[in-house]
Amino acid sequence: REVIFPALHDLLAAFAAQIDAPEFTALWDGELDKEKRQEAVEDGEIDFTASFGATISLAGDGNTIPVFRAITLHRNRDTESAGWAGELPLALNFDDSPEILFNKIKQPPVQQSDTALTGHAVWHFADYTLHVLYSNLDNRLLRIKLIAPGTWKCMEDE
Repeated sequence: REVIFPALHDLLAAFAAQIDAPEFTALWDGELDKEKRQEAVEDGEIDFTASFGATISLAGDGNTIPVFRAITLHRNRDTESAGWAGELPLALNFDDSPEILFNKIKQPPVQQSDTALTGHAVWHFADYTLHVLYSNLDNRLLRIKLIAPGTWKCMEDE
């Protein structure tokens, strides 16, 4: 069956919602079954890579219903993912090169690192923190992670 991808504004609006809240469950086109909810409670994560090409990160203490903290949108075949085909933030496209990425996002990243193979950059916006992993070898984006505001912590901050 054809997957219906949630709208970007709906994803952002659901940050901090409990995983059983209607604004969160409505995003996943019936894919958030009892098994996925149990996985969420046990692992702090929901693996939608086979259907949506996304991984959901949750926050919770094990005694409460977990809340939606972040979503990683995977390029097709990244970690054997089906690939996110929904809307990406800031008109990004998985076929964008790192150069195009930095041209589309005019403000400098708060964190950036590059190796011969990959690189990543982080930006803070009002509604989310954006973390982009890109391939310097293949010259394209690999993963785009949207994180609820105020939850990102750079390693240098430790």
